[in-house]
Amino acid sequence: MLLALLAALGGCGSLLPATISDAGSSFHSFAQAEFAFEPIEPFKMPARELKLIGFDTEGIRNVRLIPYPDLVSRLATNASIAMADLDPGFRDCIQVRMACVADEFHFVHA
Repeated sequence: MLLALLAALGGCGSLLPATISDAGSSFHSFAQAEFAFEPIEPFKMPARELKLIGFDTEGIRNVRLIPYPDLVSRLATNASIAMADLDPGFRDCIQVRMACVADEFHFVHA
């Protein structure tokens, strides 16, 4: 009786949902992503070209849109930093407020 119960419980494991930890990255290594990132020129490269070099904001699951309030809270961790000291891209983003779009790429290979 005990063996039948154990066999039944062991078979139930296949009925539980499984977790897949694939982030869907277009890069196979950090070095490959870093190499693709190097030629990007802020304020010059159109977003459509980012997709061509592997930074697709729509086609893969490893991208998260960062809402403006979250972005500001990330940048404003230290009140002693003046706006003039921020990177020009962050500064421009803060100035246009809700029109700012930021994407966070998460590269993981399990």
